[in-house]
This record gives sequence, structure tokens and C-alpha cells, in this order.
Amino acid sequence: MSEETRNRLIESSLELLEYGRILEHISGYASSSLGVEHILEAQPLNDHQTVRREIRMVGEARSILQKDKQIPVNGIYDIRQALTLSQTSGAWLAGEDLGAIYTTIQGFRRVRSFFSSRSDVAPLLSGLASGIHTNKLLEKHISDAIGDNGEVKDAASRELFTIRRDIIAKSGALRERLGKILRRVADDELLTEEYITLREGRLVLPVRVEYKRKIPGIIHGESNTGATVYLEPAEIFDMNNQIAELTFAERREVERILRTLTEEIGAEAEEFRESVWCVQLIDSVAARARYAEEYGCVEPEISEGHTIVMENAVHPLLQLHLEHVVPMSIEFNNTKRCVIISGPNAGGKTIAIKTLGLITMMSLTGIHPPANKALVHPALLFSDIGDHQSVENDLSTFSAHMIRVQEIMQSAKEGDIVLLDELGTGTDPDEGAAVAAAILHRLLKRGVIVLATTHHSALKVYAYENEGVENAGMEFDTETLLPTYRLLVGVPGNSYAFELLARFGFDHEIIEAARTNLGQDRNDMTGLIEQLEVSLHESRSLETEHQKALGESKAVRDQLREERERLRSKREEIVTAARSEAREILANANGLIENTLREIRSGASKENVREMRRTIEEARRGIEVQTEKQAGVSDSESFYKGDAVRLIDGQEIGEIDVEPDENGNVVVQFGPLRMRSHVSDLEKMTRSEKRRTESSSREAIVNADEASKRIDLRGMYSEEASVEIDHALTAALSRGLNRLEIIHGKGTGVLRQRTHELLKDHPHVLSYRLGTLTEGGAGVTIVELE
Repeated sequence: MSEETRNRLIESSLELLEYGRILEHISGYASSSLGVEHILEAQPLNDHQTVRREIRMVGEARSILQKDKQIPVNGIYDIRQALTLSQTSGAWLAGEDLGAIYTTIQGFRRVRSFFSSRSDVAPLLSGLASGIHTNKLLEKHISDAIGDNGEVKDAASRELFTIRRDIIAKSGALRERLGKILRRVADDELLTEEYITLREGRLVLPVRVEYKRKIPGIIHGESNTGATVYLEPAEIFDMNNQIAELTFAERREVERILRTLTEEIGAEAEEFRESVWCVQLIDSVAARARYAEEYGCVEPEISEGHTIVMENAVHPLLQLHLEHVVPMSIEFNNTKRCVIISGPNAGGKTIAIKTLGLITMMSLTGIHPPANKALVHPALLFSDIGDHQSVENDLSTFSAHMIRVQEIMQSAKEGDIVLLDELGTGTDPDEGAAVAAAILHRLLKRGVIVLATTHHSALKVYAYENEGVENAGMEFDTETLLPTYRLLVGVPGNSYAFELLARFGFDHEIIEAARTNLGQDRNDMTGLIEQLEVSLHESRSLETEHQKALGESKAVRDQLREERERLRSKREEIVTAARSEAREILANANGLIENTLREIRSGASKENVREMRRTIEEARRGIEVQTEKQAGVSDSESFYKGDAVRLIDGQEIGEIDVEPDENGNVVVQFGPLRMRSHVSDLEKMTRSEKRRTESSSREAIVNADEASKRIDLRGMYSEEASVEIDHALTAALSRGLNRLEIIHGKGTGVLRQRTHELLKDHPHVLSYRLGTLTEGGAGVTIVELE
């Protein structure tokens, strides 16, 4: 496969995804033609470091926009051609070009200054902007010489000022002389009209053609009708010549000024050209950031391996003109390299594969895509989407597809992404499915990531029977007989041809005859797919309710946390007051003791000594009471509902059920036993101790006779569940059990998938399956052990 063919495939694959339309839309957010150019020419990158840098710069720009609302890259022109001309010997730039360069250099300074004060928020962009070249002296030279409209100012040089002053003076004298001539000949009706005009740079009179010899002078032209000639009277020849000479001198001086400024610019042209590139990139980044902010896009992550994860990604083109676009989630990793999407026509299969392609390519171009999560890796993308039938080249739909697919197979390497729409169509269904399976097998052996759509039932079976391949289906509402456009990963889709025929009003007998012709096995499989779709729909509804409940629970927890903090602050105030009172009592006691000692030393009577001893004892008891009160508050203040505690003289672990009262008494739940205790009899457990205890408790449950047959993973994270499964299998095998039930719930299917991944590679697992309806259905996996 030649490099030219490979590049053509890559380019046409992006065209099939309509990637150019995305870039065109984003370019509308640019502030300059430079930014527009950069975005329209952008290509997906294949270098990890470069991609991450582009993505991060867009993230920095978004942070700036959230605070400053704008990034000042306006008022900057594309001066690259002018810079090239400035380096050409003997050339000079026009005043308009110099004016554009002046405005652009001002913009350079503005951009550099803007980012220099934001290095903490945008270190990459600040580093880029620090390379922008500025020159205030050159700015001054241009502004002193060039006006707002590109004209050379009179004050550009002393010589030019003198020349233009003389031109004005002599032109005034000339007009005065011509005015006298005009008034003199007007009475003789020699003129067509009484006015002075300009021809070939010289002032002339409009004389009737029949009287042209009445006034001595030179004719500089005639009117379109030929009735008027434009005559320069001989008596103003010298004055016109003087003005012409001054005009030539003015032109030479203007050229000298322009050439001088051009040489100044040419001396720094390379620095300015590099600055243009910096600002072009900054404007492109800012445009991508504005797009991302408007559509709530996510900063993509770049994977080191060949992994793709997309959560709630939407088709970026549909998002531009539809109020609501159904999102899709999909994942590819080392154990899942291929997903085959099936489902009804117009159900969204092609949209799904285009969404994957567009989100991936946007991420690799440094564009934040519309999704909740986007994890991709640098890869080339090849696609076969749409009908490539060609009458001119005598190609059928099937032939055109196969020629392109063959080129893709020759080009795609490990980690590359291949999108295949309706693979194997356009020929005999059985043969087409067989060819499609062989193509998928070849691509999988090469390590390519494949997302394909199909109507072939044989490919659905292929996905079930081959490792690394998974089915997915487009959801269809059997009640409304309309597609929902939701992608259901893990379950094949149904074409729903019979249901659609019924919706279109087809004869019922024809539909039933078609069902009979299809065969019982196919009808059974279709029914099973429908049941799986219903189950997934129910699971999604339950998950939505669960998420809602979690949100409400979090709100309650936050409220309780605030109340707890308020009580903690109140208790701290009480403790502070108690300590202050104790210090006061102690100070009084010390003073009393000092006085007593002085009186004893001075020879107090026995009665006085006994009285002093009673006073000291009462003060001591007061201090003890106050200290006990303070200690009680201090001890009880650190125990809260839900805290894990242990009896100081025991091993049983419990949980605070009722927080301490004013006397430090609490209610603790020790397993099934609920008892009252004092905080002085309890010790609080750390989080790590609590986790170890909970882990030990779970293991103890697993080791029990009945509990060892079942483990419940619901509510756990994937990593936590992996540890629990390993403990459960070890415990079950050590007790000689040959069966284990793992409850993972239905939910999103993440725990089920993780469970099956661990069981598949375990050396002591004979088999595993999903539970029957009586065993818990798809929420339970039954494991048979050696």
C-alpha cells in the first residue's frame, strides 16, 4: 500500500465523517483570519505529547474565558506576505501594508502583556506568548510616518513637509491665475462650462471644440462627445511645470520614507513571522475554547495504551441544530477490540459510528468534544460509510465497498480505528455475513479497533462466540414503534421489520406469513433480544431512580454535616468557657494557698490552721468537679453518630447509634445487640482500622456455612469488588464448596463485566452463568468450582 493511497484513505475517511463541517463551525469562533486558517487546516495528531499540549492549552484558555470572558487576539492581520516583501532587495511596502503591520505589532504587545499576568492560570499559553516579538521604536517610526488610512504624513520628514507646502502654495497661485483666465474668456462663450478641471495631472479649461484655437495652449484630451477639449493655456505652462516637478519630488521622498520603514521591518521579519505563528495558534486555541464553553464539552484524556472510553458522547454536528441529542457510551480496551451494532433502519447505527469517529478525531486535533468523558489514544482512522456505487466505473454497491475495505485492511495497523457501516451488504446475505466475519477476524488479529454496523444475524452470533467482540444494539420502543436512538452495549439489536410493517399498515396475514417463513429459531432469538432490551430499559430506569436517591441522600448528609459542625463549634465554646473557669478557680486556689502559707509562717493558731485546711480542701474539690465536667465534655464531644468504636476491655466492634448526652452516655450497636455505655469505656477506631475490620467481617461472613455460598458486591467500586471476589473464591475453595453465587446487580453492567473477566481467567472456575429468574436473573452470576 503506497503512502499516497494511505493518505487518500485517511483524508476520505474524515470527509465521510463530515469532519470539515466541524472545523468550519469552530473556525467561526476565531478573532482573525489567521485563527480561521489554522482551524480549517487542522489535522488529527499522532504524537502523545503534542496532542496533550494542544488539549491542555485549550483547557487553559477555557479557564481564562470563565474569568475574563475574552482573550484579546483581535486587530491582528495576516502580514506574512508583507514580511516576505520586506526582505526583497529594492522593494518597499505600501502605506496600507505598513499600517497593517503597525496595528499587528500593537496586537502582539497586547497579547504578550495579557498572558504575562496569567502565567499561574495558563502556563503553556503564557510560555507561547512570551515568544512574541515586539518593537516599540518601530511602532513609533511607523505611527509618525503613516496615517490611519495608509497615507504618508506631511510630518514624515522635513523635506516632504517643505515639498507639500510648496505644492499647496503654487497650486493656489495657479488656480487664481486660471480663475482670471476663466472669467476673461467666459464672456466670449468659449467654454462649455465655467469650471477648472484636471487632466493628466495638469489644471485645464473645458473649451468648446470650435474655439480651441482662440486660446493659445496645449490640448490634453476631449470629452466623450467630442464637443469639448481640455486645454491648458500657454500662460500657465511654467506654473504647471513647477507643480509637476514638486509632485515628482514628493513621490521620490515618499518612496524613500516607505523604503526606510520597509528595511526596518525586513531586519526583524523572521521574528515577526514567528510571532504571527504564535498568535495564530493562540487564536485557534481561543476559538476552540469558546466552542467548548458554549457546548459544555469535556477535556479529553490521552491513553498510553490502545483504549477508548466515551461516556455520554453526542454527535457534534447534530448538536448544532437539535435541542436534544441522545448521548452514547462505549468502551474499547485490550479485551474488547470490536463492537458490532445492530438494530432497525434509521435507528441511529450510522450516527453511532460517526459519533465515535468524530469524538476521537476532535480529541486528537486538540478540540474538547461534547461528552462527559473522552479517553482516546493517537491513532489513524479509516472508515467505510455510505454507498460507493459507481456506474461510471462499473462498480456495484458490494464491489465498491469491498474495494475500499480491502484498501483499509492493507493500511490499518495495530491500534488504528476502523469504522464499517453495513459490512457485508449488497450481496447474498449468507455469503455477505461470511465475508464480513472473515474481514473482522483479520482486523482483530492485527490489533485494530473496529466499530461495525450490520443487519446480519450471523454477525450477532459471531460476536457471542469470539473473544474481544461484543454486541450492541440500537434501542427500539415496541410500544410507539419508534427508535429511541440509544445504544445498548452488550445486547444485539433487532431490525423490527415486522413491527414497522404493522406500523405502515401492512396486511396482518402477510406479516404472520413472513414470521412463519422466518422460522421458529429466528423468531425465538428475536424474542430473546426484545426481552434483553426490556431488561436493559428497566435496569436503566432503576439506575436513574438510584442516582436520584443518591442525590437526595447526599443533600441530607450535607445538611447533617453542617449541623454537626454547628454543634462542634458550640461544644468548643463550652469547652473554652469551662477551661477559662477552671483556670480562674485554679488561680484563686493558688492565691489562697499562698495567703495560708504566709499566715502559717506568721504563727497562726491551731483553730486558724484547721479552718485554712478546710478552705483548701473545698477549693481542691471545686477544681476536681470542674475538671471532671471539662473532661466529660471533652470526651463526649469527639463521638458522633456512625462512628466506629470498640470497648476498651473488649474486641467487639460497634457503631454509635445515639450521640452522647450531657453526661457522656451513648447508645452503641454491636451487631444485633444494642447497648448503653459511657464514652470513657469506648475507644474510637481510625478509618483504616474500620476498613480492615469491615474486610475481616466480610471474610468471616464468607467463611460461614451458609454465607460462604453467596457474596454481595452491590454498591462497591470495581477495584473493591475484585478483592472481594478473590476472597470469596479462596474461602469457598478452602471449604470444599463447588458453587458460589455472586450478586452484582444489573445497573450499568460494570460489576457484571468485571466479575466475568475475573472468573474467565480463574484456574479453579469450571464455568459461570447468569442466574435464572428464580435465582436473581441478570443481577446474579452462578459459579461452578472444581
